[in-house]
Amino acid sequence: MDIDRRSAHRIAHTYSDIPARLATRDPQHVVLIEDKRRLNATELIEAINNTARQLAQAGVQGGDRVMIVSENCVAQVVLMFAVAKLDAWCLLTNARLSASEVDAIRAHAKPRVVAFTAADASKNAASRAG
Repeated sequence: MDIDRRSAHRIAHTYSDIPARLATRDPQHVVLIEDKRRLNATELIEAINNTARQLAQAGVQGGDRVMIVSENCVAQVVLMFAVAKLDAWCLLTNARLSASEVDAIRAHAKPRVVAFTAADASKNAASRAG
């Protein structure tokens, strides 16, 4: 399930290939910055692989929808790439939506998993995470 850096020299066919291509060029290059947090290409791949394993353990597989309730942050990017790695579909949802709006999207889309980024999810949305 890990990204194979040796085969990353080929042209990316999906956006899930992008981190491996970045790591091939310069593994220590900082690719994501959020406040004081920084991830280099190698750390990004590790985070994606760990998150993809967790999603797979939660039952996510190719063709499933994963709803990500978040604002722009490192966790959102990692989740997006992890979902793509599993050949599943991301449903990006703004954490600033009201509880009823998030619930309506969730009911319509019927995602396999709903992921809330802890730092950014609104109190209304986060309270329904469990």
